[in-house]
Amino acid sequence: MLTQPTEEQEKLLTSRNSDGFIPGEAAAAILVGNPLSNAGSQLLCLGLGSGMEKAFEGSELPLRADGLVAAIREALAEAGYDMGDLDFRITDAAGGQYNFKEAALALTRLLRKRKEKFDIWHQTDCIGEVGAATVPMILIVAWLACRKGYVDGPRILCHVGNDDGKRGDLVLSYQ
Repeated sequence: MLTQPTEEQEKLLTSRNSDGFIPGEAAAAILVGNPLSNAGSQLLCLGLGSGMEKAFEGSELPLRADGLVAAIREALAEAGYDMGDLDFRITDAAGGQYNFKEAALALTRLLRKRKEKFDIWHQTDCIGEVGAATVPMILIVAWLACRKGYVDGPRILCHVGNDDGKRGDLVLSYQ
């Protein structure tokens, strides 16, 4: 049974809770298919990964980002990359500190070479938390950013998670 977050749960951004998220509304769809040889530049998914975070927000376990690390490792292995090969990250983090701490912990456990810049983007600061449309929106943001040249490179790590600890990652490349 799905329930909507309430102000009593302290999940929403309010004048009393600066660590909450902004609710948003969206619908999105993406077309998935094999790469086309004559289509010009395309956003390709090179790796997928999933993991389960036992220390999700509210679990009272110490956060080590084990689920996110497992998901990222799986996606990187499938893509044939390591974390240092990627150019930037996009996350579903919706404004609360927990998701950013988890992403920072995962980065410290996986990045083995110095990078001058490794941005992390989150579209929720512009459109709010959009639920099921989040992953398509992340893909749209990645595609447009690459197409318009807003990025430092074509290799992208996208990571998402839910409140129950499920984590998912994609390694994308704009080619």
